[in-house]
Amino acid sequence: MPVTIFPKYDSDKIAVSFTGNSFRILLDLAKKYKLSFKERWRGLENVWIGHRSKMKRFLEEVNESVESVNIEAISKYLESKPETRFERNPLDRSLLLSDPLGNFQIDGIKNGISQNRLLYRWDMGTGKTFTSVSVINHLFNEGKIDRLLIVAPSESVLNFERELIRFSPFFTEEDIYIADRKNRHPFESGCKVVIMTYRTFVMLCDDAWKAKNPNVKKKPKSFQKELLSIGNWGSSRAIILDESHLIKNPKSKTANCLHLHKHYFEYRYELSGTPAPKGWEDYYSQIKFLDESVIDYEYYDWLNEIAVLGNKFSNYAIREYKQDRVNDFLSEMTPWVHTIRSEDVLDLPELSINEIWVTPSSKHMNLYQRFVDATIQKLREDNDGQLKPHMVREKLPYLSLAIDDPTLIDTENLVGSVVKLVNNWKFTDHSNLEPCTSALESYIEYQGQKTILWSGHPRTLDRLAQYYAKYNPIVIHGEVDNDDRDGLLTEFRTRKDRPLLLASYKVLHRAVNIVEATRNIYWDRSWDYENWSQSIKRTHRHGQKNRVIISPLILSDTLSVAIKYNLEGKKLIDRLDFNKDSLSKDHYKKLFTGRIDG
Repeated sequence: MPVTIFPKYDSDKIAVSFTGNSFRILLDLAKKYKLSFKERWRGLENVWIGHRSKMKRFLEEVNESVESVNIEAISKYLESKPETRFERNPLDRSLLLSDPLGNFQIDGIKNGISQNRLLYRWDMGTGKTFTSVSVINHLFNEGKIDRLLIVAPSESVLNFERELIRFSPFFTEEDIYIADRKNRHPFESGCKVVIMTYRTFVMLCDDAWKAKNPNVKKKPKSFQKELLSIGNWGSSRAIILDESHLIKNPKSKTANCLHLHKHYFEYRYELSGTPAPKGWEDYYSQIKFLDESVIDYEYYDWLNEIAVLGNKFSNYAIREYKQDRVNDFLSEMTPWVHTIRSEDVLDLPELSINEIWVTPSSKHMNLYQRFVDATIQKLREDNDGQLKPHMVREKLPYLSLAIDDPTLIDTENLVGSVVKLVNNWKFTDHSNLEPCTSALESYIEYQGQKTILWSGHPRTLDRLAQYYAKYNPIVIHGEVDNDDRDGLLTEFRTRKDRPLLLASYKVLHRAVNIVEATRNIYWDRSWDYENWSQSIKRTHRHGQKNRVIISPLILSDTLSVAIKYNLEGKKLIDRLDFNKDSLSKDHYKKLFTGRIDG
């Protein structure tokens, strides 16, 4: 029986056309393997389309049931071609712009420059960012790539930008394009690096689909073909997926969009401390993104290989894993996964400061600047045109309200235009909400860690409690007495359904042990170093057996940056020469934008 076979471009599916008199038997077998049928396709009749693994089994059964098909002649189409290259490339230590934490980072860099596909399954705090940037340095230095795309959760975007500039000799701020709602044409730019969130990547795909389908109102849940013109952006590209477990669901639109465009990137790297937060099945999409050949099955076929499926709720629910098959799979994917456990390479418990840099929205920045300018102008008017340093110091906590929570600002002494801005402000307008939400999802939902969200303002904590009601949070601030506080802390420590504690660092920074929590997010921070240092010690102390992560939200180009420097002991205020009789505009501008050399 003659057979014609067509591999589909950049896909794990193939199309097969038969001619002969056994159509009914073929149709029954095709239904068995769930192949799609087209009466006519590319000028041919009776065409079946399906995944390689299904097509292979289908053709083998055709060979047994109908008549001879030369499987060997078409076998090259039935096997996925490996995409990964393993090479011997030397490490150039001059391209490491920081001292490695240990030999494990050196080994990780060597692995990254010796193969073009790799998942760094490293615990947080082990230096995945430095390692991945060092790999990129080698690729740029050797001319293997000229463009880099980084896709990351929102709280990591600015941090990745800062680390690229810090750890690479190839990039300055001008070389980096941050794609977002306002900057929607990254691949038309001449920038070497594009950084965006996963949501932004989907948004760009939606934009491209709308442009190609202007008269269709309803967007599809998933796309069938590539949409973005990434091929016009440079000649050779690398992609880094930070927190790659965010594409773990192969049926999600996020995974769909990235998989459709992955062929543009010869070099693909993934970073995740928790690549399989819910189960072994979470590896499927991430490994397929790296190299199609590693798992030559469709998702549910592969799932059936490693697990027993089906319960009273779903035919596809995992009842139990086939541990021997799981072990086989883990062994097979070893060349594509570099694993580091923090307890193997670091002294524990470790304290990691994972800063989340936030870009203020235009509405937030406008309110902040107008509020600061109005307050400074009032200070000048009250002091015969001079700006007394001690008065600015005294006003800093008040001025910080514009970044902490503008709803707390008292408008009584403000001029009309600023009053209007404050009165029109809603708590849901705050720039911190999206990155804070992303961090909470990562810490609580993906990692299963109890988390403390800190603020110094009781009303802010109450608003956050309403906003994050789905976590059934416990709130402790100045209006809670000691007896109630102890009871609430016991609930937080012992109840799995209450994973989030909203706490005041002014109230809960002394005489309490909360080692059940391993994650801390700071919505805001005060200028008081004691509040900062002591509140950290509530979770990072004797009895803590796990690594503690501290994630302060830092609003860029605001007093939030100045607070950061102050708490790090860099004494930004003193370096701005607050001993002067009167501060110049240049002095206070540096303070309020957090910009200072060194």
